[in-house]
Amino acid sequence: MKAKKSSWALLLRAGLMVGTAAAVSLAFWIPLRHEEHSHVQRVTKVLARSVRTDLSDELRSRMQAQVRLAKLFSLDETLSHRDWESQAKLFVMDHPGYLAVQWVDPIYRVRRVVTGAEGEAYQSVLLATDAPLRRVLEGLVDR
Repeated sequence: MKAKKSSWALLLRAGLMVGTAAAVSLAFWIPLRHEEHSHVQRVTKVLARSVRTDLSDELRSRMQAQVRLAKLFSLDETLSHRDWESQAKLFVMDHPGYLAVQWVDPIYRVRRVVTGAEGEAYQSVLLATDAPLRRVLEGLVDR
């Protein structure tokens, strides 16, 4: 009987220890899960801010390059075709993200097209976009 009583006491102690361990684990689990969730949100916000900054810097750089090219072309009204083409080719070589540079006249017709090495295959497509491009530009002016 004494052996039976001690085995029940041992089983009761083991059950209490397991129950206490489970309670302590659950007590720490919920705050840790909340902290992990908060950490993931903070990291996501930082990464999103970083991507937004990188994209805006890249777009700003590309826009400034186009503005500089336009200012260069507007300095000399009588820019020869050869000079324009050489400047446009240099621009395309220095800015590998661009396929081509097009000269659009005041009535929105594409007059000249210069492509880089990877843009050669697209030159006929670029010339074919003359009419749709003209419609879009005219629509923007009418606003």
